[in-house]
Amino acid sequence: MRTGYREQLVLRVTKADKKELREQGNKFSLRISDFARVALREGFKQIKDRGVIEGSAAPSVNLKTEKDRKRDRVASEQEYKSLLDNMPRPTQRVLLALYDTAMRATEVLRLPWNMIDEKAGIIRLPAGNVKEKKNRTVPISPELRRVLAELQMEQKKGANISSRVVTRNGVGR
Repeated sequence: MRTGYREQLVLRVTKADKKELREQGNKFSLRISDFARVALREGFKQIKDRGVIEGSAAPSVNLKTEKDRKRDRVASEQEYKSLLDNMPRPTQRVLLALYDTAMRATEVLRLPWNMIDEKAGIIRLPAGNVKEKKNRTVPISPELRRVLAELQMEQKKGANISSRVVTRNGVGR
């Protein structure tokens, strides 16, 4: 890539360009280019609908949608148990939380203790912390309750400076 990213049309930035920018130490977010592509696609769609441009004059901008990235299967109970049996305890805890709550990985890994209501047996995820931008309540299973108690006991041994539930070695990040 001879020119910087800003000098190129967004639609012409390739995956190789993005990789090269990252290797050069430039922080480049795939999401930024995707947002730009979505905005361009929608803009061209509106212009075309208003009759300003004809069909083939509007460039085609294809992005992967959630449907394109949809999982085609879920791990069986046996596969899940096999995974748990073959990983270290800290990783087991994260997998268990993912499996029991159907939360996204980032939601589990960034979860602070103040979002857990132990008395009510739920996790309260505010709109600002979830992809759907709507408040979500997740029940705490008996197994997850045991894991949370285990994490609390471990974190009492050291300073949890991040206030997150999942930490490295139980002592904060």
